[in-house]
Amino acid sequence: MKKLVLVAVLLFGTFVNSASATKFPEWYIKLKKIELLKSTESDVVRLYGEPKAPKGKILRTFETKDGDLSITLSTGKCGTEYKKGYDVNAGVVERVEFSVNKKGRVKPEKLGIDLSQFEKFEVDDVPGVFFYQNLDYGIHFYVERGVVSSLDFQPSSEYDELYCP
Repeated sequence: MKKLVLVAVLLFGTFVNSASATKFPEWYIKLKKIELLKSTESDVVRLYGEPKAPKGKILRTFETKDGDLSITLSTGKCGTEYKKGYDVNAGVVERVEFSVNKKGRVKPEKLGIDLSQFEKFEVDDVPGVFFYQNLDYGIHFYVERGVVSSLDFQPSSEYDELYCP
């Protein structure tokens, strides 16, 4: 249990500059309530309402006033049919992506993101767009014209042993 809480801290907290007194956007505060490898689809529905259109067995997308939230759900423990992902029960959130609409976009600093903790790549075919990633934290995001346009969270490298071979 402590490890699962730790992954949430890693994903949503350790890249935050603790000296920052920044007030986070409402959408980000709500997003931080989803705990990877612990929260279920029902937990997300309680936060965001029903998904706009379930896409297959594992993908759910929710519309919000600030952007679209997509979650990837586990299909079950390792060894089950068609299992790709982590050794957790079916219906548990394995990945979260939030695409921020234009009015909800903020500079990385407004999310408390310390860019020095991330590798930075320029998106070759889209001038002015950068991709940042930290595989140890399980986080990557896009910055477009200086503001965050998309965030993606997956279990940190600490949970590689839970990944089904």
